[in-house]
Amino acid sequence: MKLRHFSRIAVVFVLVAFSATAFAGRVMTVNGTITDDYLLVDDNGQIYTVTESDKGDELLDNVGSRVSVTGDVEDSDDGPVIDVHGFKVISE
Repeated sequence: MKLRHFSRIAVVFVLVAFSATAFAGRVMTVNGTITDDYLLVDDNGQIYTVTESDKGDELLDNVGSRVSVTGDVEDSDDGPVIDVHGFKVISE
């Protein structure tokens, strides 16, 4: 009886853990140009909204530069949103 109860709890725990992972953003690296309104435009013209954060603010110091940005990307009604983990300037 206790084993069944433990098994049910374990199954619920695993399902919750996997569902949380499914809702998390996927980590991507995007190359493109930064605009002054918190947007990253990639080489194909896809526009990513940059979340306001410390790293996002640092990225904004490079407006007009070509950059390589790594972060969590999530889809929204207004298009993809990137939460910046790090970046490097490719060319100014």
